[in-house]
Amino acid sequence: MNKVLKYGALAVFVGVGAGAVAHADEATTTGGFKIKSSDGNFDASLGGRVHFDALLNLPDKNSEKIGSGAAGASDLNSDFEFRRVFISLAGHVYKDFEYHIDYDIASSNFQDVWIAYADPIGGTVYGGQHKPWRSLDEIASNNNTVFLERSITSATGIYGGIDYTQGVYYAINKHVFLADDNIWGGASVYSLHKQGGGQQVRTQGTGYNARLAYAPFVTKTSWAHVGISYSNENADGAGSAVVGGGLTSTSGVFTGFAPAYTYGGRSGAKLTLATYATAATGNPHADSLAAELAGAWGPIYLQGEFVDVGYHQNGVVDNSVDAYSVTGAYTITGETRPYDKKSATYGGIKPTNSYGAVEVAVRYDHGRNDKHGGSYHGLSEAGITAGANASGDPVTADSVSMITAGINYYVNSSVRFVLDYTHGEAKLGSAGKDSPDAFGLRAQLVF
Repeated sequence: MNKVLKYGALAVFVGVGAGAVAHADEATTTGGFKIKSSDGNFDASLGGRVHFDALLNLPDKNSEKIGSGAAGASDLNSDFEFRRVFISLAGHVYKDFEYHIDYDIASSNFQDVWIAYADPIGGTVYGGQHKPWRSLDEIASNNNTVFLERSITSATGIYGGIDYTQGVYYAINKHVFLADDNIWGGASVYSLHKQGGGQQVRTQGTGYNARLAYAPFVTKTSWAHVGISYSNENADGAGSAVVGGGLTSTSGVFTGFAPAYTYGGRSGAKLTLATYATAATGNPHADSLAAELAGAWGPIYLQGEFVDVGYHQNGVVDNSVDAYSVTGAYTITGETRPYDKKSATYGGIKPTNSYGAVEVAVRYDHGRNDKHGGSYHGLSEAGITAGANASGDPVTADSVSMITAGINYYVNSSVRFVLDYTHGEAKLGSAGKDSPDAFGLRAQLVF
């Protein structure tokens, strides 16, 4: 960590020093360490975040529950953990060029790492490691998400862990018809891998993505949003080991797409609705189409998302997985959850009172397959599978659902405490069902 801090501070001063002139540079420490050259051509900031979580997972008492016996131990993975410990470097070079580096000390991984250029028509081109443009919850900062975990319609669920990817990303937002409306468009082309553990890995496939969103009005106390997105991901075969993402590796061999839903707390049981692996007949690919609807009216916030993903591979029956999420939140102290025009997603609540802000929220997530077959359906626990026929197709559709209720206390714009309760349910036809409960608590500091 000392090395990270040392090099981080060095990068801040070097970035600004490149444009030093005879006049003194300007430095501030409000909201993180910031420094700016006197000519305005260079600026840099050093910030970070700490998310410390406590998790309590409670298995159900159903005698036919999935994961009963030794294999059910994952129901009991209660723990304390540093979920995230970020050091963030960001700044501008000659105004039109921007850079951003997030390093997570807790996982020894880079997150957002990119160089961006602001084009003459108002758009921004990003080159490096970023997120494809899909899902309100996915694009929103983890500092601002309503709950501890993102919804099932994000990389936490339907996209199988493919969050940060490396490639080229473009986004633009403009006023269209009214002074307070906002239209947003974005597209990306990327490789299915991320920088992890200090090592660069070879690509294990490529993808592309596009998203369009429109907010007919955006004010300080109300806004509305509608959006759609499409993604296509194509897997490669054997190669270098994969780090992160929804792809796994065994001795460096790609082993397939596998969206896994953690329905009993983050450390609890997971349900896999479809998996596709490499085969002599060809590698798999996935297509997804998603829709978004959200809005805020004073202290009320509502959000809904739906995603359909189709999995395809020569010689294997096609399968599709549908998922949707519905969220409702209310800020007791009266604040409005803001809209982020630049990314077309929601922002974080800023308390307007000296005693902070309090928000209560509830969310329902649901996902299921279409009764057709991938190579495997069932829990990602040893020895647990769904009821299946000889061809490997499930006898009945597998499904998972979650109800999450939470309360957020915003002490100020930098400190937040989160308490969530989740009731999950997995159904696997003749194999039975599982209905665990979980509690999660977070202490969050952002600077």
